[in-house]
Amino acid sequence: MKCSKCGAELSVDMKFCSYCGHKIEATTPPSVVDETAIPPVPNEESEVPPIPDDEPVRETSKATDVPKSLADKMKEKASSKWSELSTYGKVATVSISAFALLFLVGLLSGKTAAVAFVVVQIALAVVSILMHKGVIKLEQKKLWLKWLVLAIAILLTVPNVMSYSRGTKKPTSVQKPSLAEQSDEDRMEQIDWKNITLSNILPEPQSNMMEVLYNGEDWLNVNVHDISENDYLEYVRWCKEDYGFTVDSESFDDYFYAINSDGYCVTLFYDGTSKELDINLDTPSENIAEEPEKRTEKNGFDSASNEVYNLAGYTVEIPKYWNLENKINGGFQRYAETSGKVAMLQVTAQQDNDESYPVTFDGLMADNENMIKVLESTAFSEVTDYEVVDTGLIKGILYKGTVMDEDSGLSGYGEWFTFASEEDRNWCTLSMVQSDNTDYLYTSDFMKMIMSIKPIENNPETTTEPEASTIVLTMCEDDFKGMNYKEAEKIFRDMGFASFEHRTVDTKTESASGTICYIEITECFIGDSDFDKGDEYDADSTVTFFTYKYVAPSPVSYSTNDLETAKKGNTGVFSYKSRGGTYDIYWIIDFDEGYVYWFTDGNGDTTCDRLSIESGTLNDVVVITYHDGGSSWSYGLHFKWQNQPDHLIMQDNDGFTYDYYSTNLNSALRIRDSKTIIEY
Repeated sequence: MKCSKCGAELSVDMKFCSYCGHKIEATTPPSVVDETAIPPVPNEESEVPPIPDDEPVRETSKATDVPKSLADKMKEKASSKWSELSTYGKVATVSISAFALLFLVGLLSGKTAAVAFVVVQIALAVVSILMHKGVIKLEQKKLWLKWLVLAIAILLTVPNVMSYSRGTKKPTSVQKPSLAEQSDEDRMEQIDWKNITLSNILPEPQSNMMEVLYNGEDWLNVNVHDISENDYLEYVRWCKEDYGFTVDSESFDDYFYAINSDGYCVTLFYDGTSKELDINLDTPSENIAEEPEKRTEKNGFDSASNEVYNLAGYTVEIPKYWNLENKINGGFQRYAETSGKVAMLQVTAQQDNDESYPVTFDGLMADNENMIKVLESTAFSEVTDYEVVDTGLIKGILYKGTVMDEDSGLSGYGEWFTFASEEDRNWCTLSMVQSDNTDYLYTSDFMKMIMSIKPIENNPETTTEPEASTIVLTMCEDDFKGMNYKEAEKIFRDMGFASFEHRTVDTKTESASGTICYIEITECFIGDSDFDKGDEYDADSTVTFFTYKYVAPSPVSYSTNDLETAKKGNTGVFSYKSRGGTYDIYWIIDFDEGYVYWFTDGNGDTTCDRLSIESGTLNDVVVITYHDGGSSWSYGLHFKWQNQPDHLIMQDNDGFTYDYYSTNLNSALRIRDSKTIIEY
């Protein structure tokens, strides 16, 4: 319908024009009833006309005789009303219904942000309807604005729904709540180290009283009790020397961090007050360890300079890089790599005392299956292949297989060559074993050694292995502790030792500087730091003196604050870190600005939470609170011991506590500055 005065389009039910105010007169003419079209009503005396034969008889449906239900009437009425609505009216009706439903859901779920969104949506929808009804007057050419306002109200549904996911974020902790709920006494128990999943990667602690906080294939976290300071220092030494944790090593009085060649990362925290050692071990990221095929072949085989060794009527050339030696019956073991890597060469000759057994190649070949079983029970975890090697001078079998040492956790590859020295009925063997993480491959040089074997022909240049003399110790290890290392070295020289090494152990006690912490006697590459008077060692063994080195306390060991400032607990900036399963968790407490920052590094999260310091000091407790939508939760941060800022405790809203340790502030700030700050 159009206004007769201004021509504006109006709805049929309007009495006044919403644009010019002109009164709308009804223009629809009344309907005229044609009386002639009404058939006469027959009376009782009238005769009913007959029905023509050609006109069909229409039967009245029985359904018309049944009254409609209330539901049917409401359905017909709603359908009629819906069909009368314009396109705008239908869209507005559906939108208002949806907004009402969202409002109800927001109220029931207690989501303040969601309720706020839906209130705005309803308000915009009402404004749009008022524009449509003409209550809010618009020019004819601006009627599209009602559609725009309604569209904005509908689009706000997206952030409305997203608001339900906010308010649930809490910082990830490194401890299971079920463990944190337990007391120290409940969690501490005697643990068999062999039952620890990753026990083969680390040395066994000196105490079996432990709290196993996490024990899995991807991460190990164990708290060991009853550990003395010397126990801790010795454990660090084991990690470095026996298990190869030497890469990127960092060490302080009560902290040690390093990576081994396989990529395993160990972090040790020692608490001298409670005599507790916290052990964290993280598994390596993918592709950290170098694949065997990427290693280069060791090329040290040079017949002009190789050592020639007698082997039951034969000679074999040995490259000189096989130098660290271990005596065994009938031959020797030598090593090219140790400290968690291990490349070992073994050369032996064993006489067969069974006169009925043929010490020949044919006898060896006939017993091949039994030989494989013996190798798999003693040397190899599995023999994967074998081949006959005939150099023209000797003929034997070369076995190849995999190696797995459950005690040390080393796995690798090995080759074992056996041939018969028929004249003196000796079985001669050359075997080479190397772990997966060695620096070189030795298979090529090993085959050259086999090819160098030849019978002795009165060669005066051949050498035999001299018997090493032995030394009987006149003092035990405890006798040397606290002694000046120069005095200790003189005593060992008087005993007959000639090979010495010196290493230091950091100490905060200035008076201990230069004195013996402990001594290690290395015989055949195996260390023994617990020796007694009367023990025998080879004269060529190496004696290593571990002496204390005085390290003055650093004013920046806690953060960037000097110790006296840090003791106040409410000035300066403090930074702490805790290692998670695969990533680091940081806290930065900045009293200068009045904020606390929480963020992670290594898990892909690019955000950093910033919260205002509500109250407190770190010697008491610093309180911070997250406010996210309709949810809130608080944390307390404080030193574990008063005036000891190197150890932070975080207590969450549920009472669980987690440990964090001081870290380099500049590094922590660089990571924080790369994040997107989120205010809470």
